Amino acid sequence: MLTAATMTVLAVSLAKVAAEPTSSSNAAASTPPRATVGTTKSGVLGRIDLYQQTRRPLAFTVAVAKKFGDDRAGRLAALIAYYGFFSIFPAMLALVTVLGFVLEGRDDLRRDIADSALAQFPVIGAEIGNQVGHQLTGNTIALVVGIAGAVWAGMAAMQAAQDAMNEVWDVPRTRYPNFAMKRLRSVAMLLLILVGLAASSTISQLAVNVVSGVLATIALFVATAACNTLMYLVAFRLLTVARLTWRQVLPGAAVGGIGYTALQVVGTLYITRTVNGAQETYGTFAVVIGLLSWIYLIAQLTVFAAEANVVAARREWPRSLFTPAATSADERTVAAQATENTMDPEESVSVSFDARQVTR
Repeated sequence: MLTAATMTVLAVSLAKVAAEPTSSSNAAASTPPRATVGTTKSGVLGRIDLYQQTRRPLAFTVAVAKKFGDDRAGRLAALIAYYGFFSIFPAMLALVTVLGFVLEGRDDLRRDIADSALAQFPVIGAEIGNQVGHQLTGNTIALVVGIAGAVWAGMAAMQAAQDAMNEVWDVPRTRYPNFAMKRLRSVAMLLLILVGLAASSTISQLAVNVVSGVLATIALFVATAACNTLMYLVAFRLLTVARLTWRQVLPGAAVGGIGYTALQVVGTLYITRTVNGAQETYGTFAVVIGLLSWIYLIAQLTVFAAEANVVAARREWPRSLFTPAATSADERTVAAQATENTMDPEESVSVSFDARQVTR
């Protein structure tokens, strides 16, 4: 579950961006009109609804949260976590093996990158390292087959992330990537993660060598957040076939990068509490529960940040707290979700709304 602090930071950082006109592959070519306010409720509920719609940071946050619910984004995050859990071990095995060959004779660098990967999983990273700490061995053919198999298994989470991002951007199913292109994008994402791990390891070394004490901690956090933001920036464009600009994915990338870095700081406490709470019920499987919980938390943050990009780019705010649709942003959002489900290139979907009593 995302914290209120994360949502507040999101609203403040994106409100200005959301108010500026942008283009989107799934929106009309012209700039979408400024959303009207309105509610189908009367009395206290109606006043509360209109109040949040007229306060920009609050209205934007509500719009992102509502789109998160409309897309059933918790389900998308759960799929990413499910496939991510089964992808971690083969992906780590492939990483250790590839590093063993590419960085042969440079044990320190190889160990730093591997440790950087394990550090993404507070508390339970050491447990994962114990399971995949040794690289694959054998003749050349066996190694190639083994690495290919490990990479193939490790792509599952990337493919689930692609499906989630395409659904978040309401990409029609007829435009989803084919079998080959989907796997190529997944491999590109794995390479991006590898580059990010190497950069993270380098940043850690520089922060320790350049400054010390509290300044080192602050410098490390800022540099790591910048690195994570850059990775999110590339990932948000790579994981969807929607035609996006760097500017459209920058706000969510900043929220995702800073949020992920902050979660790394408090992750030890979160994982420790999760594992300890599960030990009485699940025993030795408590580590599994902790790992799944951590991946799911990161997946939720990522999808939430992507939803923020959509709301900001299409100006899908303010939204009414209630149904039926009462604002123009409500109508645009619902219409986009309807056209997303086209299954045939010859299929045409039109959306209309019946007249209703709206208070503005």
